Amino acid sequence: SAPALAREAPAETGLRPDSGEDQTRRLQQALDAAAKAGRPLALPAGRFRIGGLKLPSGGQLVGSRATRLVQAGDQPILSAKGVAGLRLE
Repeated sequence: SAPALAREAPAETGLRPDSGEDQTRRLQQALDAAAKAGRPLALPAGRFRIGGLKLPSGGQLVGSRATRLVQAGDQPILSAKGVAGLRLE
């Protein structure tokens, strides 16, 4: 399960697990905001279609055992370049 400090992605992010839509833009915005605030972003159970998500410095992305990131398009799901303090769980 997610660490106590993690917050689930709030409904106002527009993230919708299992929607079948590309969630990259919404997830990028939520992850950037969480990293800027110095806190993890916890994704609920479900499938999230993403492609080309750029992991920011200090980014912490946490999912449950039932959270799945699914490739959308032909870009890598995740990328990170020159970042520090990154955590995926």
